Amino acid sequence: MRITSIDVAPWKEDAAFVYSVVFDEGTIDCLANAFPLAQQYHIPGDVAVVAGQLGEKRHVERSSLNDYFHMGPEHLKFLLSQGWSISNHSYSHPPLRDPSRIDYAQEIVESYHILEQALGQPVPIFSSWNSFEVYDTVRAWVARVPGYLGLTRASNDAEHTNAPDFDPFSIWRNRLSEDDEIEFLPEWLSRGGFEPERVQGQWLVDVTHLVMYKVPQGHKCISPRALEERFDQMRTLFGDRMWAANPDDVVRYAYLRRHCATRVSQESEDHATIAVEIPDLPPQIEEGELTLVVSFAEDPGPLQVQGPDGNVSPVAVGERRVRITCRAFDGAEIALARG
Repeated sequence: MRITSIDVAPWKEDAAFVYSVVFDEGTIDCLANAFPLAQQYHIPGDVAVVAGQLGEKRHVERSSLNDYFHMGPEHLKFLLSQGWSISNHSYSHPPLRDPSRIDYAQEIVESYHILEQALGQPVPIFSSWNSFEVYDTVRAWVARVPGYLGLTRASNDAEHTNAPDFDPFSIWRNRLSEDDEIEFLPEWLSRGGFEPERVQGQWLVDVTHLVMYKVPQGHKCISPRALEERFDQMRTLFGDRMWAANPDDVVRYAYLRRHCATRVSQESEDHATIAVEIPDLPPQIEEGELTLVVSFAEDPGPLQVQGPDGNVSPVAVGERRVRITCRAFDGAEIALARG
């Protein structure tokens, strides 16, 4: 068989759309009210936590969402075990009354190590607070801390979705809240006016705050009913064409894809071997799943595919083209044989 091209898909499973949801502040209502819905719709979430307040009542200066209980390490470890991710929302969520007084070393560096120790694993994404006023400074700090792979930011007055070539240190988030018509929320991304054709090929990151039946602030928090409405909307519109993933997994896929090179190392009438090379990855990423789209000069017929972990089921995606998703790392090989 002769392979004519090997392309690394922009998104896992060559998805037509990628969806993530972030729950800012890390309060316990997320576990009680959002987690069951996320499990029902198979949409893993991300919790952006205030590292200096784990297991305590929220006590952020000048915040209108204080006194709600912040999840502790045991709650966050449970969410990690269920396929969720945890992002760092700073040490204390400092106010912006005087940005020059913010201790960025504590907010960005010390908080990273606190979470890594508390959770027993790295927390590779920083979720910027009050993005506009301090974003440039936060980005400069985050980019030089070795453990971080990305930075999310608010999308008011700018971009709202992320293309496959997104900047990992400028991941745009879209406001998701009980009030579906608020300033800065484009109608085409709202629950009521959502236009699926405008997000084709994109990654949408919705962000909300508390998830409660009695919504404390309609412009930033949401009820379980409205959250379920959003999840149902995504599943109904996109079905299995959507990759629902936590932000960690999307960012890791992007790094793997951008560093990946493939070549045909062996080829005969009935067999072919694809060699995978992924050099120069950040040290905290050694491997991960990648999706390859392989084209052939002629119909290969039924295929048997073996990746690094054993048999892989290829998916036909057109005439003489198949899609393969498997574990990939520098030096991996994928063997194909007529079946």
